[in-house]
Amino acid sequence: MAAMDAADLRIFEAVARLGGMNRAAAELHTVQSNVTARIHVLEDELGAPLFERHSRGVTLTAAGQRLLPYAVRIRHLLEDARRVVEDDGTPRGSLTIGTLEAILGCVAAGLGITLLPRSIVASTGRGDEIAVHELPAAEARVETLFVRRRGAFVSSAAAAFLDCVRPGLDAPYHHAR
Repeated sequence: MAAMDAADLRIFEAVARLGGMNRAAAELHTVQSNVTARIHVLEDELGAPLFERHSRGVTLTAAGQRLLPYAVRIRHLLEDARRVVEDDGTPRGSLTIGTLEAILGCVAAGLGITLLPRSIVASTGRGDEIAVHELPAAEARVETLFVRRRGAFVSSAAAAFLDCVRPGLDAPYHHAR
């Protein structure tokens, strides 16, 4: 019995995300027969079907649904491993914090609420899609948090950012947090 490897899980995750062997093959720059063969090997190795095949593609079985979060976590860990090797400690590149458009898009779609400064909301042009409620000045001040995926690699750029915005702390932000 061959050992399951990260490449097998990468293929599995792509097929699950894209809903088909052909689409996954195109994204992974390989042929569909290779993707299908690797999925069959993985299913044989695990002793359970991971996908239900149908004319429009594939859907995850219960076993596939249970495996998917682990495949996604492994993909994230491998991406983090690559970034940590490439990061020599010099802050550079971009620091992506999120986009206002994505936040307001979620609010407009009914997927949440948010607190934002008036000047930012006024400049978005989404007045017909969202309701804006004024807060009393005493309640309008909120504590701000930096949110990231737990266990994710903290680049030197992110660490430098956190060192700048966390005044009063003696020690610099370390990658281990």
